[in-house]
Amino acid sequence: MPRELPVESAQVVVYVPYYYGFDVPTPGKCASPAERAAGIARAAMIFRQKLKQGLIKPEGAKDASMCMDTYRWVFDCCRVPGPEGLDSSVSYAKPGDLGDSGHIID
Repeated sequence: MPRELPVESAQVVVYVPYYYGFDVPTPGKCASPAERAAGIARAAMIFRQKLKQGLIKPEGAKDASMCMDTYRWVFDCCRVPGPEGLDSSVSYAKPGDLGDSGHIID
């Protein structure tokens, strides 16, 4: 469950423990850990591109949609530790970015 952490000024940093699980690869499909890492990185970049282009369907329960605002903090941002535990969030998202640069780090 998200919990708010102390931050500078009125900005709110929400701590959400994300856990990612991956299926065991099919024998012979990924010959090395490097191939496995490349596959995960590629899948993340495809997801990022779909997210930037607005192609990800909103999550929901039954007939109601859930707020997906936290998705903007999944890519192109970082949490910067501050003095006395006052952290801040920095977003490097660029207006008009459709996620098609093909680079993991811009």
